Amino acid sequence: MFDRSEYLFQLYKVLHPEDTEAKEDDLTLVTLESLLLKERYNDLGFIVGNRLMILVEAQSTWSENIVVRFLLYIADTYNRYIEKNDLNLYTSKKIQLPVPELYVIYTGKGDHPDTIRLSTDIFGVDHCALEVEARVIRQSTKGDILYQYIEFTHIFDTQIRIHGRTRKAVEETLRICREATILYPYLEEEEAADIMFTFVDKEKQLDRMLKEEKAEARKEGREEGREEGRAEGRAEGRAEGIDQTRIENIKNLMTNLKLSAQEAMEALSIPLSEQSKYLSKL
Repeated sequence: MFDRSEYLFQLYKVLHPEDTEAKEDDLTLVTLESLLLKERYNDLGFIVGNRLMILVEAQSTWSENIVVRFLLYIADTYNRYIEKNDLNLYTSKKIQLPVPELYVIYTGKGDHPDTIRLSTDIFGVDHCALEVEARVIRQSTKGDILYQYIEFTHIFDTQIRIHGRTRKAVEETLRICREATILYPYLEEEEAADIMFTFVDKEKQLDRMLKEEKAEARKEGREEGREEGRAEGRAEGRAEGIDQTRIENIKNLMTNLKLSAQEAMEALSIPLSEQSKYLSKL
């Protein structure tokens, strides 16, 4: 919904109520997308009049790893900004960049800090040469767009726990939100409902495919290993078989579910340290 200027501007006003001069036209979306599949990498990114660059991620499960993802997102976003504005990094003249702000909208449970930092939460040190800090938002003023979004997420999660990832969960969420005028009139639009139905259908399909793909990976890995006569050959065969199967699984998820390569590898639980190996073979 925040790809629409009116809702994006409302979100910005929640984050910066003191800014009385900003206008809706000052906001520009810079949400990262896959060049191949035009799929989103991060949840939301926008620039405010070349002054601020704001990245927002939503999480229902707590993970400090979000600051590592923010690090990758912000580096990529700045790189695109520099190229788009034809800025020269190799001149003596200092370039001008929008100031970054990072936010995590956390809708899960548990007592967690109000900020997450790369230094303390990932590296385990008080300070380091590279720092990323994100503010964690759990609630907002009743009635504003962020409050409504958080309430909507809680309602949707509750209905999924009751009905599973089904169309019934979507229908009940829409009914409850309609009665409470949450995210009205956005959720009244047919497009919004279609997006939610597509989400649950895609999630169910993804779960089913992951089970099939992982079972096939184990099977092919064992078969490859058995074809080798020696212990070393068996190990190499298994590794080769698993690698090839993973590549096929990644391609299948990218094609069938329109996931980016990174999203497909995360869905298959491929460690970050191994992802570059498969990217080079896609």
